[in-house]
Amino acid sequence: MTAAGGRAATPAGQLTPAQKRVVAEFARGGNREDVAARLRLSIHTVKAHLRKASKRMGATSTAHLVALAIAHRLIPAGTALPNGAAHTATKTTPGGTR
Repeated sequence: MTAAGGRAATPAGQLTPAQKRVVAEFARGGNREDVAARLRLSIHTVKAHLRKASKRMGATSTAHLVALAIAHRLIPAGTALPNGAAHTATKTTPGGTR
């Protein structure tokens, strides 16, 4: 596997503990602001961890990063909710909750 720019991607085990926590929490659902609130981090810190983890893993998107983290057993496969369930469960529309 190669990272963006043609370099070899870093094995999943070499993510920092903080990067692993952010990726695992993101897989549980919600957006960056939700993850920041749950982990009591700033949004800038969450973005930095996601960016650095993506670079190390060679991921091209956050969804790709989560998939790689699951494939490398960085986070349990049951961590991610199917079809964005966490996202739709918390959003509201003018007519009520979706």
